[in-house]
Amino acid sequence: MFRVCYSQFGMDYLTVSQAAEEEGVTTRYIVAEIERGNIKASKLDPNKATSPYIIPRKEFDSWQKRRRAQAEEA
Repeated sequence: MFRVCYSQFGMDYLTVSQAAEEEGVTTRYIVAEIERGNIKASKLDPNKATSPYIIPRKEFDSWQKRRRAQAEEA
């Protein structure tokens, strides 16, 4: 499997597809979480509306922890 790894200033990033695969959800769910502000992400090219999002690994890990904590409370 080919995986894309973005890294800037020592920080690792995930694509939406990678995040969805890792969490076992659809890419649309991840994009919806980004649009709701639950996952902080950036556009790879902020000048293009169709540019893909990149998600900092630390942010994704924090979101996973929050999501699991909410599931345990329910």
